[in-house]
Amino acid sequence: MPPHHQRDQESSCARVSQTVEARREVRRNRPPPWVVRKLMVGVVLGIVGLSAYVYIGRLVVPALREDEGSAVGRSSAIGLLVGYTIVLAMLLWSYAMIVLVSPGYAIDHVHKTPAPTAPPQPQPWHTDAHATTDSTIAPPPSTLQVHGEPVGANPGKAREILHPELQRQPPAHPVLRTEYRYCYREGIVKPKRTHHCRACGKCVLAYDHHCPWIGQCVGARNARFFFVFTEWGAVYCLYVFLSLLIATIRLNNRGRGGGDIDAFYIAIMALAALFSLFTVGMAATHIRLNMSNLTTLESMNAHQMWEQESAVLANALPWWDARSRREIRKRWDDEWGNPRTEGNIWWLGSASANWHARMGDSVVGWFLPVLGKRSDSHGLDYAVNPRFDEEGRWRRREEWPEHLR
Repeated sequence: MPPHHQRDQESSCARVSQTVEARREVRRNRPPPWVVRKLMVGVVLGIVGLSAYVYIGRLVVPALREDEGSAVGRSSAIGLLVGYTIVLAMLLWSYAMIVLVSPGYAIDHVHKTPAPTAPPQPQPWHTDAHATTDSTIAPPPSTLQVHGEPVGANPGKAREILHPELQRQPPAHPVLRTEYRYCYREGIVKPKRTHHCRACGKCVLAYDHHCPWIGQCVGARNARFFFVFTEWGAVYCLYVFLSLLIATIRLNNRGRGGGDIDAFYIAIMALAALFSLFTVGMAATHIRLNMSNLTTLESMNAHQMWEQESAVLANALPWWDARSRREIRKRWDDEWGNPRTEGNIWWLGSASANWHARMGDSVVGWFLPVLGKRSDSHGLDYAVNPRFDEEGRWRRREEWPEHLR
């Protein structure tokens, strides 16, 4: 075969390969159909409906009719029914709000713009893969710091530095720079804290996570409703579980025998116990996140940095030398600040300020899924921790504003 024919064939094969790969990438990033995304909503409503049938139809109604085999008395059944009705109403109300209220999509608030001429590589802080935060062994700086002061500046405070070659090196990515926030799929510059969700195919304001149980993302506009839903979900599951458990114990104590216990009680108790663990855990997790002013994704990125630093220390020090690990981390914190607070780009100075920024100022809204007042800019802009520079890079303590050092 002549050389030019061979080159043409190789070029043609390369073009075909690129086309196939491009189509494959499109298929990977194509969001699933709307019906598939909303399928779990029907599953959740089905489980709630089954639990309501068991609780009302097989526990409360027989007691109201004063049937011989009822597990509780008539007066107790009335009290249980009132409590259950309130809890069920709150659960369905909060679930309707988290399903129906949009998380906030960036494309609805910003205009499309041309792509940057030189896109940065790699791009951190996106939902397709967890951010890569580099915390590695780095050459020591010209001056090491102890309690915020350079070693040697005050001889009275100078002390031995353990492993000076081990230095904290936070990510150097300018995450707030325009080119780092550009979304090539939608052709927009994403507002702060906005991330692209492959499941929805859209950039979500203050993206927290994509929740299959609600069929959409949790973001800036519905994060409070998600937290309220986890609260009432936990209350509902615990209420059903404890009520049926007490009824089952009372039936068993009457000497009726295990064979006469309603099998539906056991099934719903098992489901209620399982979802109690899930909802209580979710509520506790989001209490911690709200007090840190972090989304789930941001918390995972911060935890990844902590794990990488732990891996660096594990490689450099023997497993039994816990004291040296503590000393080195303390030296890092003296130089940079605590990663969970000073090193959090969205830290507002206190847990209370963080909570109010995430959950609002209305205490009623912390427990009830009510629509509160919201500005049009909600989810579009956020105050940046002054310990970071204007491009979103964590600075050393000596570079902080004087009053924060």
